[in-house]
Amino acid sequence: MKKIELKHLILLIIIYILTFYNCGTSRSYSPSGTIDSADDRVISDEEIRKAFEAKPQIRKPSSIAWYNLGVDELPDGVMFTDPNIRLNYKIPKNLIEGFSSRSRRSYYSEDRKQINLSSLRLFAARVKCDILIVTTSYFDAIRKPNLFSAFNIFIVPIFILPYLDTDYQYTAEIMIFDVRNGYLYKEASYKSDTIILEYNTIWNVDSTVDEVKNKFIKEASDEFRSQLKSLFI
Repeated sequence: MKKIELKHLILLIIIYILTFYNCGTSRSYSPSGTIDSADDRVISDEEIRKAFEAKPQIRKPSSIAWYNLGVDELPDGVMFTDPNIRLNYKIPKNLIEGFSSRSRRSYYSEDRKQINLSSLRLFAARVKCDILIVTTSYFDAIRKPNLFSAFNIFIVPIFILPYLDTDYQYTAEIMIFDVRNGYLYKEASYKSDTIILEYNTIWNVDSTVDEVKNKFIKEASDEFRSQLKSLFI
C-alpha cells in the first residue's frame, strides 16, 4: 500500500514539474545597469549654477556615443544615418560593467550595476563624440497555466495541449545628453499595451515570445528614432 502511495506521489511531482517548468521560464528581462544617483553631500552650489547655465552645444555633423543599460537590441533599431551624423559608436558594456557570463534568456533577478553618468561621458569624449545617448528597457513575459493544464495529470497532454497563456509588456526609455556639459536634450519613454496570448503549447511558446518582443522593440525604436531625428534634421 505504501509503495502505491509513493508511486502516486512521485507521479504527481513529475506532473507538477512538467506543468510549471515552462511557467517559471518567463523569458523576462530587466536592465543590467542603472544610472548611479549623485550623492547630495558632494554637490556644491557652484556645480548647480554650472548645470543651470549649461546650454545646448549640438554641432552638425555630430558624432554620437550610445550606451545600452538594457540587454536587448533597442539601440540598433533607433540608430539611423544622416549627413548630420558623422558617427554612431556603441560603448562596449564590458568596459563599463565588466564581463558577464550569464545566459541571455533571462536577466530579471540579476543585481544591476551602478553606472556613473560622468564615466559614460568620459568614454564618449575619448572617441570624440558630441552626444551621449543612454537607452534602457524592460520586458515581461509571464507564463501561466490555463484550464487545459487540468489534463496534464495524464502526462501525454503536457506535450500536446495548449495549456500555457502568456502576458507580455515592454517598457523602454531613452536619454540624450551633451558630452561636454551633461546638458539633457531629451528624455522619452515607451510603454506598450499588455498583450495576452492564450493557448500556447510547450513547442511554440518560445517562438511566440521572440515574435512579440521583436514587435515591441520595433515600435519603441520607431518612436524614439522620430524624436531623435528632430534634433538633427
